[in-house]
Amino acid sequence: MQVATITRVLQAYGIEPIAIAETQSGYRSVAHAITTAQGEVYNLVFYKVETGITTKIRQANRLGDALATASLPTRQTRDKRVLKLSAGKYEAYAALYNYLPGETIAWEAYTRDHIKLVGKALARLHRAAKNIPQAGAIEARDINEGLLTEMKDYFADSGVQQAMAGTLQLKLSNDELNAIIFEDLPHKQMLHMDFVRGNLLFAPAGEDNTDLQEGKVRMTGILDFEKASYGSPLYDIARTLAFLLVDCKYKSERQVSKYFLRSGYEKRGGGKIDNRQTLSRLVKFYLLYDLYKFLRHTVYEGLPHNEHYVRTRDILLGQGILVAV
Repeated sequence: MQVATITRVLQAYGIEPIAIAETQSGYRSVAHAITTAQGEVYNLVFYKVETGITTKIRQANRLGDALATASLPTRQTRDKRVLKLSAGKYEAYAALYNYLPGETIAWEAYTRDHIKLVGKALARLHRAAKNIPQAGAIEARDINEGLLTEMKDYFADSGVQQAMAGTLQLKLSNDELNAIIFEDLPHKQMLHMDFVRGNLLFAPAGEDNTDLQEGKVRMTGILDFEKASYGSPLYDIARTLAFLLVDCKYKSERQVSKYFLRSGYEKRGGGKIDNRQTLSRLVKFYLLYDLYKFLRHTVYEGLPHNEHYVRTRDILLGQGILVAV
């Protein structure tokens, strides 16, 4: 984003910057840390235009603000206005937030303490979100059923099947997709649904934020609520666990599940997992969806060189969801 554009947006918010940090890119946004002469630090985020983006931004802002009142380190709005930018064919939306310290960490850097802390923080988020109104959020079950339809169409294509078998020596286990059914689960509430490494900030343990620290690590930021939806916490737990199983390359699947679910979510976070069979099915679904995204957006020949793809593939092979041919 050009400095002149950033400056104009900040003027609209009544802020005079003395320093503008380099761009930090996200899933559907770019962000800049802004420092003022008074020593205040803000986070200015520019969102890409897509269908329903203003609704997503406002819903995300409401949820982040509400969770911050429960002492969670979430991104809070510093001005309720969402500004629209237009210049010729270019359009974007801007929003102003507090600045959260800390850094995302590399996937190979996850320790046992990080995994436990992710579980604890997600349980705390779920507890705090129980009484937050749905505010028009889409139900997680409906989103997943739409994703499942996309996947069924893709894997049913004979060209895809031939390419998978010929280039990747893989095929999907018979009727694996048709066996997936999303139950109408109880205990519905607001969910983050993107509680993964790129949206979590960590720093060395310190005096502040002591409730969200484990060993030498503390969680200092929870970002990006734009994928928030409404449903059973099992969807949130499964989405995060599917990522952790792939991300934590130096931990076994058993270790990751133990640290995240038992030690983190239940013991430290006080959360309750009331249906482990359903959770297991949802984790498999999300792993399969991640594989589907790799296949859709990457040239097949390049996939064996992508370590995240390889780890996802190997987990699915181990579970019998994929079959080698």
